[in-house]
Amino acid sequence: ECGFKYNLSDIQAAIGLVQLRKLDRMNARRAEIAGH
Repeated sequence: ECGFKYNLSDIQAAIGLVQLRKLDRMNARRAEIAGH
């Protein structure tokens, strides 16, 4: 079995959490640009 283990630093984790909070807004904007 092949797998990957990624250990994030605290900074990377903090950035990831901020990006997750923005995800719905970013996806809505992408859909708007795409004309959906």
